[in-house]
Amino acid sequence: MAIIASGDYRLRALPQRDAPKYVIPIEVHGPQSFVLLAVWAKVNQECRYIECVVRAVDIYEDLFRSSTTVLIGDLNSNAIWDHKRAMDLSHTGLVKRMDDWGLESCYHQFHSEQHGKETRPTFYLQWNEKKPYHIDYCFLPKAWMPSVQAVEIGTYDAWRTYSDHRPLIVDLALEA
Repeated sequence: MAIIASGDYRLRALPQRDAPKYVIPIEVHGPQSFVLLAVWAKVNQECRYIECVVRAVDIYEDLFRSSTTVLIGDLNSNAIWDHKRAMDLSHTGLVKRMDDWGLESCYHQFHSEQHGKETRPTFYLQWNEKKPYHIDYCFLPKAWMPSVQAVEIGTYDAWRTYSDHRPLIVDLALEA
């Protein structure tokens, strides 16, 4: 995972809390300052994938409530797998938290699609074009949604030699 700033933007790592590994809080300073929670959901001894993400966002709840915050990354989750988990530790549980805290998935809002019904995959299991899933997300403040100019996902062919994931590209035109 890499978080890179350019132009007038600068990054500062925030202290990590006792949250699952690979959930990194970053302060973004620039014309539009905000807190970025960068995620790479993995399995560890305490939790699996989306359960780790939900636990982490609960630990950082105060950031979501007190700061303009963005949650972005490989969440390794989708509503199609909700039945495997308790509802509050599921993908839908995370989406509800984000909604309650004023964020929504820019992909779903921009393309008018429901969670679990995505038509553009971000991941191909074992690089197999016949096993597509949407598991990468960018949750933005609802107030930013009118500034979303485009939400694109890289194609299978263009990215297959680089990764089993495809980039989720969000073009924002925010006022300073």
